[in-house]
Amino acid sequence: TALAPSARAMRAAAALLAALCGGSLLAAGSGTADRGNSQDCGVAWAWTGALGPDGVVIKARLTCADALPASVEALVWPEADGADAPSALRFPARSVGPHRMAAFDVQGLQPRTAYKFRVASTAGRGPEAVGAFATPGPLKEPQSFSLGFASCADNHSNSV
Repeated sequence: TALAPSARAMRAAAALLAALCGGSLLAAGSGTADRGNSQDCGVAWAWTGALGPDGVVIKARLTCADALPASVEALVWPEADGADAPSALRFPARSVGPHRMAAFDVQGLQPRTAYKFRVASTAGRGPEAVGAFATPGPLKEPQSFSLGFASCADNHSNSV
């Protein structure tokens, strides 16, 4: 019988992989499912993928099983500004899947810019996840990047 790795070990490994790939991940909260009101939904962790010069996809694992897309949002702002700056952008979840995975399509960003983000309940309750990423230059220009790969077949969190 194989032993399952601890949640702490899994979050640490995922954070290391995200840092190596230029993405981001930060664990927040316990990650346990709550069968309560979706307005009390929090975020267990979040990561970024599908990074482009003007956008990114943020995926987040929610702590409640009955969350609706309107119950969580992503707030994205340039690192040079603050979360309260007029340049901060709000994005509702595109969807929340059956495994408590919320997807956010973040568009309208500037190339070659460092950003921070926060994924949280729209009700302001429950844990939240914060992270950072940087958009690359235009796709027609040469790019420098690192590539990392990992697989976890049971989390249902494809990048698109």
